[in-house]
Amino acid sequence: MININIYSSDIWHSYCSYFLEDNLDLESIAKKIILFNAAEIVVSSGNTCYWRDENKDYQETNLSVEKKNAFRSKVQIPSGMSPLNIEFIYQSQSMIFHEQKLYSKFEQKNNYIRIYF
Repeated sequence: MININIYSSDIWHSYCSYFLEDNLDLESIAKKIILFNAAEIVVSSGNTCYWRDENKDYQETNLSVEKKNAFRSKVQIPSGMSPLNIEFIYQSQSMIFHEQKLYSKFEQKNNYIRIYF
């Protein structure tokens, strides 16, 4: 478990947009957002994570999520992530968890990218 100590207050934003069109290549868009330094981290509906590591090198990985029970899951955090990006991963997975609870009755799965600035 990672403990994050907050020594000062920071403001960060999360933006999520859902697309009903199947022809958008959201994975490519997510990659370009990071390559153009437009955001800190992007997580897609496919659980692919795009970010820059501590050396500012582009990184891309599938997040490994292990469901522990109905209330808990364990996410394998990729190495080289800043504490802020770790917080974004936590927020992303928390939103996914609640979306699955709220929208589990719907058959259609929406594709999205979650962008953290």
